[in-house]
Amino acid sequence: MKSVRFAYTVFIILILAVIINSVAIEKIIDSISEEIVYAEECDMSIAKNEYSEIYEKYKKYKLYISLSIGHDDLSDIENTFSEIIGAAKAEDFAGVITAKSRLTDQLGHIRRLSGINIDSIF
Repeated sequence: MKSVRFAYTVFIILILAVIINSVAIEKIIDSISEEIVYAEECDMSIAKNEYSEIYEKYKKYKLYISLSIGHDDLSDIENTFSEIIGAAKAEDFAGVITAKSRLTDQLGHIRRLSGINIDSIF
């Protein structure tokens, strides 16, 4: 009987941990995505600074996000951050817009993976 109670307790703790992790990652990704959407696109010196600050924020949470998300997805996001910051330094407006779109899509993918849905289970 004790082993059954222990199993139920572990199961409930596991379910709660998954839910808390999903909610926390969703809030982090939403915050970063919102900053990216409202970041400067026209003035490249401001854009470079804003995207660099957003990247620093992302790096702060990267270790926590990596507990649930695969290395390839995180590497893609880092590469896109490098691309968007480089495009802003080079004053490449089209490059910034393209990388911004790709980055927004990649963060949406992370949100889907960390959520509680069929995609994240299988």
